[in-house]
Amino acid sequence: MLASPTTVTIDGVAHSLSKINQDNYGSVYRKLDTGVQYDLTIRHQTETAKVGAVKVDRHNVDLKYTTFDAEGVPTVYQSYAVLRTPQGADPTIVEKLSVGLTTWLAANDGSIIGWES
Repeated sequence: MLASPTTVTIDGVAHSLSKINQDNYGSVYRKLDTGVQYDLTIRHQTETAKVGAVKVDRHNVDLKYTTFDAEGVPTVYQSYAVLRTPQGADPTIVEKLSVGLTTWLAANDGSIIGWES
């Protein structure tokens, strides 16, 4: 089980998010600050397999940053990842893929946001 609070560092600033909900193989962590809200949602599920196919465990991690203008209207920024592993397979393979993708994305996110492909 992940610790609560959990820390997410954004642009060199550590943000402590407290667990506000846990149910059905998932949790939500939140930090409220003046005019902003951080939400980290983690969900786990087993995908329904087609006949004869191997079941796949799916893990979703979703980080949202919401700002509120003077009238309380929200603007939401979001980044998320999905990790999928066939049941019974070596989970370290998807862990290594995740690290590789995260490293690549960190080096290229400005280009991706700039519509490069």
